[in-house]
Amino acid sequence: MLKSLFPGLPNPAYRILILVVLVLGIAFRFINLDHKVFWKDEAYSLLRVSAYTKGELIQNEFDGELIQPSDLLKYQIPNADRGVQGTLTSLATDAPMHSPFYFVVTRFATQLTGNPILASRGLAAFFSLLIFPALYWLCLELFHTSFTGWIAIALVAVSPFQLVYAQEARQYSLWAAVTLFSSAALLRAMRTEKPRDWIVYTGAIAFGFYTYLFSILVAASHHVYVWLMDGLRIRRNLIFTALAALISSLLFIPWILVILNSLERFSSGSTSLSLMNFVRLWARFFSYLVFDLQLGYDDPFRYGIPVILLLFIFCAYSVIRHLPARASGFILILTLFPFLTVTIPGVLFGGLRAATPRYFIPTFLGVQLALAFTISHYLINGQGRAWVKRMWEIIFVSILSAGVFSCVVNLQSDTWWNKYASYYDADVAEIVNATERPLLISSDSTNVGILSLAYLLDDHVTLQLFTEPALPEENMGDGYSDVFVFNVSNSYRRALETERNYQLETIIKSRPTRLWKLE
Repeated sequence: MLKSLFPGLPNPAYRILILVVLVLGIAFRFINLDHKVFWKDEAYSLLRVSAYTKGELIQNEFDGELIQPSDLLKYQIPNADRGVQGTLTSLATDAPMHSPFYFVVTRFATQLTGNPILASRGLAAFFSLLIFPALYWLCLELFHTSFTGWIAIALVAVSPFQLVYAQEARQYSLWAAVTLFSSAALLRAMRTEKPRDWIVYTGAIAFGFYTYLFSILVAASHHVYVWLMDGLRIRRNLIFTALAALISSLLFIPWILVILNSLERFSSGSTSLSLMNFVRLWARFFSYLVFDLQLGYDDPFRYGIPVILLLFIFCAYSVIRHLPARASGFILILTLFPFLTVTIPGVLFGGLRAATPRYFIPTFLGVQLALAFTISHYLINGQGRAWVKRMWEIIFVSILSAGVFSCVVNLQSDTWWNKYASYYDADVAEIVNATERPLLISSDSTNVGILSLAYLLDDHVTLQLFTEPALPEENMGDGYSDVFVFNVSNSYRRALETERNYQLETIIKSRPTRLWKLE
């Protein structure tokens, strides 16, 4: 039975191993979906899914009136009066850089389940399962062997990096699946040269645009690949690729018009990283494909990062050395083109996206394809030496074991590195909830991070939210056991101290989270 389920695997041990890893990988994606902090960007996504805008939230709730956390959470439930059109309007108003498909589907899922966290994250977890068949198909097109496909599926199933975005209420897991599917569709269309296969590819690219705007980088990498493989000469494949780009762009025109109407809202944020810090940061990101305990450079595990990077470098060599140009070229272009296109401007001129791994999912998929090929190549061939094959079996099992261990640790944590601005929300909520009758003051200065914190606050917590520079009354603490100030700007904090003569004791000060207690 296992032989029919896993064609191409050479012996029963491999079949059992792949089956166990795949079952674990699927289970990991749905375990403790509501356990981790529902961070700011996830809450923003639900705000748009629910057909509300950030401006409405601030206007209605940041007026200094006393409210409860539940008053904020109503903005996380779809507004029945506005419908899908309201979701599209909210998205176009607040975040046109995000394509609409995931948000519309999430609206329906949330309405069906009534649980916004489980619905949005569960949908992302479901979309992550689509990665497996798409990855298998791409491996068949690239390597012409199902063995490499199963190796790749095993690696991705328990990859800590893939788990992080499989459990995030965003569109990134779907983007990964669409990237793999469109890539496989391109290779098939180039191989068969049949119009129907080019139609499938065109549809996949158009769907990618409606999934995530950065799919443009995937489509561009496909064009670079076709140009290089055809020797920069006008050929049939090049013509069909250009037609696919044209038609998919035409199909995307409705949202292109939305984008053009809101160009001023596009911003990559600002960050300044030295080249060395950038290299160190990305070394950690690449290591997350294999091993991720959320530990920094001051822990003993930091010495494992160079080992993982050396493995990936050897995989790149193996791809170039042992694969034909059409296969190796595709992997290298898919890996490098999106990465260099975003990181070079980011390093030279600054920009938050260059230091944010979710924008580089195609790059990470390319690395995992190279790793899968290298492992399968040496497991099959072993260069004619038994010890070489045995060594790569140990490497393969070690990678899977490291992934499983990392995933288990991840699933038990209440926060993780991808929570960014909300990383310490659980700590803030624990401190505030532990007091008898707390008042929590916040403002609109930090992108309304209080919205995600509201999920963790108990009912006995009272909130008072302001639009800066409006200040609370001088007697705001009357009747409360403790008064906390959460994530306000430095100027607002100074105004509280100078104009209201309050003394603020720092409780948490770890960028970007700040919590003070009123003395």
